[in-house]
Amino acid sequence: MGPSALAFRLGLPIAVFASVILAPNPEELTDQGQSALAVMGVAVVLWATETLHIAVTGMVGAFGTIATAKGGVEPSEFAGDISMALMTTVLGLTVAIPTSAFYVFFRNRVTMVGLEVGGIVEDMFERFRTT
Repeated sequence: MGPSALAFRLGLPIAVFASVILAPNPEELTDQGQSALAVMGVAVVLWATETLHIAVTGMVGAFGTIATAKGGVEPSEFAGDISMALMTTVLGLTVAIPTSAFYVFFRNRVTMVGLEVGGIVEDMFERFRTT
């Protein structure tokens, strides 16, 4: 793996983590909730980009076969590279789409639990408030 690919694979998750941690914290979301969302965001990015380098390598291989062919190009010569690229893309999507859905579900769940806890605490303080 080249330095630029390594920088992308490590830099993107770190950037996502930092952006979630440094984002303004909504009132109803605790610091723990925000940290959990940051970790979930990193997991989504890592899972979604895991097969990206394989798909790109397959396409580069296919175009490399086309570029080095003398005369005409037989489709069977580069079909394997394209097949590899497409299969890794499909596998990446089968991981990325459900993971993104779970991320949205859990993010909304954390928000709802935070709102419920806020309402319960508000009711508790209302009992002790002097009128």
